[in-house]
Amino acid sequence: MNYNFVFFATTFDWYKFMYKDLLQRKDVQFFEDFSELLNPIEKKLYRIHFSKKVNRIVRLPFKNIWFHKAIQRIEFETEKPICFIWFSHYMHEIERGFVSIVKEELPDSKHVFYFTDAKNITEKNLAVLRPIMDRIGVFDPICAEKNNLEFWPNLYPDTEQKESEILYDICFIGKDRGRQEKLEEIARACDAQGIKTAFYLLTDHDKNCVGSIHYIDRLIPYEEALSLVRSSKCVLELQIERVKSCSLRVQEAIILGKKLLTDNVNVKKMPCCEKSGNVTYFSEVSEIPWEDVLDTEPVDYGYKGEFSGNEFLKNISNF
Repeated sequence: MNYNFVFFATTFDWYKFMYKDLLQRKDVQFFEDFSELLNPIEKKLYRIHFSKKVNRIVRLPFKNIWFHKAIQRIEFETEKPICFIWFSHYMHEIERGFVSIVKEELPDSKHVFYFTDAKNITEKNLAVLRPIMDRIGVFDPICAEKNNLEFWPNLYPDTEQKESEILYDICFIGKDRGRQEKLEEIARACDAQGIKTAFYLLTDHDKNCVGSIHYIDRLIPYEEALSLVRSSKCVLELQIERVKSCSLRVQEAIILGKKLLTDNVNVKKMPCCEKSGNVTYFSEVSEIPWEDVLDTEPVDYGYKGEFSGNEFLKNISNF
């Protein structure tokens, strides 16, 4: 490729998992926090320089010095233009002028912003980003269409096809976000038919407390979530209230060869899902054809690396 790549992403464990293949490449660097590019003394000074409390008393000058220092410390073995991939975790730095400083220091650099959470797509953020980014994309096709952005599915590494013992017929792992009532209805239907479930719902209110649902108050570690998917025949993907975006569960099902049960018709717009017989759609819980969900036939989506890191970089660096 014609670029070196710098990811300014986040500390979430599933990000580390998503990008682990790319970290083996010499033309990719990944920073979880801007402060990684500063020494301990500089970190303290940077925080003071941008402290709202301090700047209410006195407007400190020369704030750009930290961005200049950071850029000078990014080095690659092979000299090529750098493509910077920015994430929402860095919006504060972007608003403070980080991208503008990079362009001054590296005029041949390219800049891509990638939304991996629909709630961060706001008019305010887009107003900041559109004038300074070469490309802006989002993980979900509906969000892309609605906001006039490009659609790039979340990149996902090739996972080992481990032989996992099947312990559950169907799994769901996610936040409430308007889905609790429907999940509880599905759980009751599964309980009535003796269907083995692994349902983990992050919520701050219990409502009916269906016995087969694990109500949790924090997200489970990503590797643990992946283990639950591996141990299930089918993955349940429920539509998120208002946003209607697709979660990582869709990509996990495709790559790990699991059936998909969903009320979200937007799944059809995801790679490998449009005409797949492995995806079962429903509107009402009473309509779910459980015999299709529990079918033991081998699952193959015809996946050809559409979510791979290499494919992602090839796509976003096509300016």
